[in-house]
Amino acid sequence: MSMPTTRLTITAAEYRLLKSGLDLVANRLADANLGNYPYRIAWEVSGIYKEQESDAEMSARFIRVRRKLWELTQSRKIYVDACELAALAVAVRLCRSRKLIEVTDDVSTEIKLLLLKIELY
Repeated sequence: MSMPTTRLTITAAEYRLLKSGLDLVANRLADANLGNYPYRIAWEVSGIYKEQESDAEMSARFIRVRRKLWELTQSRKIYVDACELAALAVAVRLCRSRKLIEVTDDVSTEIKLLLLKIELY
């Protein structure tokens, strides 16, 4: 299913914030594709997501948006749809919650601005 796209400008500084979160998701998806689910047990015990299955299309969107931003060294305008924007938002939140980067006051402000920018789009 194709969705309407919007043009989003990502700077090199914003890419540094997104990269580690996108890499984490890509690595976890690669593990899942190989049949390795190291975090599955907690979901089964608690009953959360009991009837949910892995969605190949959403997994592909994470990889696609990661590919669009691959090796970004300067600002780049990309076209993203709503699901890819959601993937970017998840990547930023993972980066912050998992402490994948060192969070200083400046970085914290940059993360808040990037999340606001993604939410506006």
